[in-house]
Amino acid sequence: RFKKEVKEQYEALKEDGWWARFFSNHDKPRQVSLYGDDREYWLESAKMLGCYLHTLPGTPFVYQGEELGMTNIQLPSINDYDDIDTKNYYKPMLKEGASPKEALAESQMVSRDNARTPMQWDDSENGGFSSCRPWLPVNENYTRINAKQQMEDQDSVFRFYQKLIALRKENPVLVHGDFKLCCPEEGPVIAYTRSLEGETWLAVHNFSGQEQKLEHDQVTEETRVILGNYKGQKAGNGFVRLRAYETMLLRLK
Repeated sequence: RFKKEVKEQYEALKEDGWWARFFSNHDKPRQVSLYGDDREYWLESAKMLGCYLHTLPGTPFVYQGEELGMTNIQLPSINDYDDIDTKNYYKPMLKEGASPKEALAESQMVSRDNARTPMQWDDSENGGFSSCRPWLPVNENYTRINAKQQMEDQDSVFRFYQKLIALRKENPVLVHGDFKLCCPEEGPVIAYTRSLEGETWLAVHNFSGQEQKLEHDQVTEETRVILGNYKGQKAGNGFVRLRAYETMLLRLK
């Protein structure tokens, strides 16, 4: 669906329009929990989703906490949720025969409160957001996912977003370049080229926890990897090999 829609949107607006690119807002679950893996591959998938949005044509929007890889919160009871839609989702599930545990798990995943928990600034009380009790609890993972920690870590999600934004500012091909999908219609790999004035970049993203392979005849031993979320990227001889949730941005000759 992502592949189909991104292609259709590009064709519809490429002559006289522009695109707003986002996965997250105040009404949606956290993107790393919804489209990535917020447990085993939290770091990798948070970076991959950021790279996907920042290498598409259009303007990427960063919603607060996305640049830290903030995740969904799992409050222990439906009564702990503030969002009325979450409660309205929970009650019909009970009437339809779901157990309270099942209904709560589903409601936790879709709740708008996931995007409305306080910003996680540091590992102090309430995540450094306030010395008073905030309207929603701070996600319990704030001691390891917070702005202070990530600003001190050069391999963090935050630092990765900084690199992506800098690349867009310094390279017009990522802003104004043509867009062309170059991946199979089926499967979890989304890949495309951005081309401008004789320069072509290839963006490759693995939306799965399994290793994948993309064939591309312009990928050679001389192909330069500009940015990736793993060390020791594997690209050359006409293919790109991707580990779980791996993302790669390459400059083609």
